[in-house]
Amino acid sequence: MTTANPDFQPAQPVIFATVRPSEHDESVPRIGDRITAGCNDLFNVSYEILLQLLARFFGHTEETDDQLTTLSNAALALMHGAIRPLGDLVATLPVGPSHPDLNAGPSFELFYESDYLMPQRAAAWALLEERLRDAAGLCRQVRERAPDPVAKQLASVRNALTDVADSLAAHFGDWGSVSRFSVSPSPASPKSDREGVTPMQPISFENDVKTMFRSRDQKSMQFAFDLWSYDDVSAHADDILARVRAGTMPCDGAWPKEKVDTFQSWIDAGKPR
Repeated sequence: MTTANPDFQPAQPVIFATVRPSEHDESVPRIGDRITAGCNDLFNVSYEILLQLLARFFGHTEETDDQLTTLSNAALALMHGAIRPLGDLVATLPVGPSHPDLNAGPSFELFYESDYLMPQRAAAWALLEERLRDAAGLCRQVRERAPDPVAKQLASVRNALTDVADSLAAHFGDWGSVSRFSVSPSPASPKSDREGVTPMQPISFENDVKTMFRSRDQKSMQFAFDLWSYDDVSAHADDILARVRAGTMPCDGAWPKEKVDTFQSWIDAGKPR
């Protein structure tokens, strides 16, 4: 390949470096670049979640065949949608000023060296979903301060993390539970027949997001995107979130925190219709 293309580089100039001080070797270099450290942390968190998924699959208790299939598919989706692209990405990012012209690589730092097996199904699945949502949130934070090429790659990783979380949450009803990341119903909502408890309804664009935008908001932003269009709002969600969080949209007054949080929850839930 180098004969055919002399400019081809078969390997990245990678050295082993960690985000935090090594517990076993103080001489290991530290990552000094903020974006690189954030991407490596995201890789490490995703890798740990993968180990938790595999531990649940192989050490399951009450799971049905359908639920086990979801766990195995979730592990594969995490490998292909987060672990691999993040590993490739980190190998292209600089270690930092202390090591010019050298890149970092996936450091595989595990923050909790313990048994990942949790014996109770509902608790295990709730924790797995929570870790995935937290990872998606971390991905969003790193993406907001990353340059465009990196931010573009992180967008697909965030979608993959959210999709895996959604696939797990879809089974919570199998044991009479519900994801805590769903939006709580209003006090006027009717109670269910099951033990008189009001269930939480999944968040959606039509019921929760579109209704927050007034007619005047939709008309004033028509030049850029249609706030009543799912496709437009979904495509520009991060930009809209940044504007409403900064108070620059809508132009006649900032949203209250509750509305901003609802919009953030819709994004974190994978932007359901």
